[in-house]
Amino acid sequence: MYLDAYTLIAILGAPSALAATQGTSQGRNAYRLLSGDPKWPTDKEWSKLSNTVGGRLIRSVPLAQLCYGPALDVDACAEIQQRWVSTDLYPFSGPNGTCTLGNTPVYAIDVDSAATVAAGLKFALQKNIRLSVKKTGHDYAGRSSGPGPLELWMHNLKNISFFDYKNSGYTGRAAKVGAGVQFFEAYKATAEHGTRVLDGYCPTVGVAGGYVQGGGYKPLAASYGLVADNALEYEVVTVDAHSDGPTAGVSIVFAKTDDNKYWAAIGAFYKRLLFISTIPGFATFWGFDIQAFVLSVATLPGGGQSNMTTAWDPFIKELLNLGVPFISYNTSVHHTFYDHYQYYDFPPEIYATNNTIGGQLIPPTTVQNNLPGLLNAFRTIVSDGTVPAKRISGISLNVTHSRFGNTAGSNSVFPAWRDALYTLDIGSGFDADASPSELRQAQAKVNSWQALFEPLTPGGGAYMNEATFDAPNWKTNYFGVNYDRLLEVKKKYDPTFAL
Repeated sequence: MYLDAYTLIAILGAPSALAATQGTSQGRNAYRLLSGDPKWPTDKEWSKLSNTVGGRLIRSVPLAQLCYGPALDVDACAEIQQRWVSTDLYPFSGPNGTCTLGNTPVYAIDVDSAATVAAGLKFALQKNIRLSVKKTGHDYAGRSSGPGPLELWMHNLKNISFFDYKNSGYTGRAAKVGAGVQFFEAYKATAEHGTRVLDGYCPTVGVAGGYVQGGGYKPLAASYGLVADNALEYEVVTVDAHSDGPTAGVSIVFAKTDDNKYWAAIGAFYKRLLFISTIPGFATFWGFDIQAFVLSVATLPGGGQSNMTTAWDPFIKELLNLGVPFISYNTSVHHTFYDHYQYYDFPPEIYATNNTIGGQLIPPTTVQNNLPGLLNAFRTIVSDGTVPAKRISGISLNVTHSRFGNTAGSNSVFPAWRDALYTLDIGSGFDADASPSELRQAQAKVNSWQALFEPLTPGGGAYMNEATFDAPNWKTNYFGVNYDRLLEVKKKYDPTFAL
């Protein structure tokens, strides 16, 4: 599959001309202007930018401002409340409160071409303001948001086309996909052409951008590798297309009726993963808290009922021997991967709002050599009474170099991915009206949880797209040996650190 991400990358590929317009080649500015600063662009300058991009400049306003103060409009506010995601959020706190932009852009460009990206980037460099890039905003680390930027909004680049592709590394069908295309759109379009697209679990995440740059795991990763493994070029990112066909699946749920038996059952699941990971193409998504364990979906392209029985019946028998009754055990075989994807409960829409997330890549050696230590870390987290909402989840894949025929250093995927049994997520929620102090406490708590797994995974690290944004050892834990080389690339193509 071919990902149309050229609108941003092509511009960053010519930094010298853009740097010259800023009048400096001395590297990164120590400070970017914010709205209200004396040198912030004037309304006239913003108007000129709007004309340059064909009127596609959008001035941001707080979504709930019609529920507050002088802008109060009771009827309009009632409609906003009806459409709001959660009744705990700000349109419900009363007309006497305040409503500000917070960590959202002051202006955004609705990108339709490389030219609009070029204009936005040039303006940000000249005026020394922050620049952010957003397609859908699925970013726990907050890299697509933050206070005061000019945003390049890629969401409406929705074009998808199919063609035959050939180069020295790949020959076959391909799909050219706009940078704003989301997984549910790509899955449907490629299914209609009898192929499988290498996209992720959450249906509204964007295909291109940070998802690929972080590695990009997916239900089919155990069959075809991470999305980054399938990238043949990065000026335009290319990913193989694969013929569709039968896909086997399973889901399992059991609840805690006895504490010791419950944790023994979770330990048995981890031991079973050691076998599951040896089956080419098998991927699983699961999660648990203090009350129940849920294997939401296991995916095996090309598999049948006998594969599911071989893989999971021994685990079910162990649950019964432990005296842990399972609430449900469901296996299936669908004609296509898309039918499979539609049938199962893939990760729910967990917006990067009112929660924070940490994680770690867990190698098989941790389960083999220190399963009690791993389970103790889990028990510490789910029994933490200082946090009202927390959950542990994971996705198991086998994306080793030997399985997919690439080598260390062939791309910038974090090396710990190659030895991982699964990627672990640890999440914590907080109230929508939490104070800054409470937010800092929540973030510190998840950092402390994430740190529990570092001594259990020596030489490992985390999937940076699902880890804390402020971990003290982020260079080694998220980039490792790749950091210095990636920094060189950054300095070459973005010497003023516009992004």
